[in-house]
Amino acid sequence: MRRSRIASAALFLGASVLFSSPHGVAQDKVTLYLNWAAGPEHAPLFYAQKAGLYARAGVQVAIEPGSGSGRTVGLVAKNPASMAIADLQVVLAMRSKGSDVVAVMNLFANSPYTFYWLKNSGIRSIRDFAGKKIGTEARDPARALWRALARINGIDPSSAIWVDVPNAGKVDALRDGTVDITINAFPDSFRLYPEAFGDNLGRLPWRDAGLNLYNISLIASSALIRDKPRLVAAVVRATQAAVAACLADGKPCIDALAEAYPNLKCSEELANWRWAVGLYQNAGQAGFALGAFDPSRVRKDFDIAREVQDLEADVDPASAIDNSFLDAALRPSSGEH
Repeated sequence: MRRSRIASAALFLGASVLFSSPHGVAQDKVTLYLNWAAGPEHAPLFYAQKAGLYARAGVQVAIEPGSGSGRTVGLVAKNPASMAIADLQVVLAMRSKGSDVVAVMNLFANSPYTFYWLKNSGIRSIRDFAGKKIGTEARDPARALWRALARINGIDPSSAIWVDVPNAGKVDALRDGTVDITINAFPDSFRLYPEAFGDNLGRLPWRDAGLNLYNISLIASSALIRDKPRLVAAVVRATQAAVAACLADGKPCIDALAEAYPNLKCSEELANWRWAVGLYQNAGQAGFALGAFDPSRVRKDFDIAREVQDLEADVDPASAIDNSFLDAALRPSSGEH
């Protein structure tokens, strides 16, 4: 399976010369904003840059760090020469407020949100959360999404007690009893919590509790899609090929990330990547291209957004996604990574 993904990526590299033909977009440049500081989830982007996938596709990509999906959506809406990474829930919410941005490729097909607690607290399942203190940042979207997750599990959403805890302080807050439960969605958390608590760690991914939302996705403005569709296609297909290559072998991708950000340790980020690999593709989407959105899932995601967020206007969920730029030959793997 790894060889087939690499072969498909190689086929892309051969076909990519089409994008750098005289009729292509060889001179086009685009800024790609991350949703947050660079991390292992962004490694395919840096690999695509270092390995020359973007260049071969005829586009110069400048990758810039971000400070939240809401901000990156706003940047793309204002700057027609940019693309970005953003949470699809934020994209749906911002579209209801008039932002004309479209998700053109999905990165995390599975929700990264995960609950963590200590087993010696007596907590055994989500039904034991009533009256417990859940620690996360005040602006964490998980607080709003909790209402939907609680409903799905037959829990009174008001029974949980929320405590403001910064991401960097969550492990310590759980250790010293400041909180009973934490929520995290960053890939490094999948490694840090087991290292900190070992067999005493209780863990529940939200997707196992009934709420599996699309997460970080590659977005572009409708104006860029209309005016420079070949540029969008170049970025999407090069990124898609990079994801396929990274799922087959993450080390070159983490090396590319660490080269761009020398403060990151390759060994730690590679461990984080291995924990996060399963978020990139959903076995239930075997009929779709790697990175494609299932319109029926997007509609359900929009129903959740409408339930938990103050949407200013109704939007057609189908208008928020566009699978047409993806290489249909690159498919998710049905095996283990």
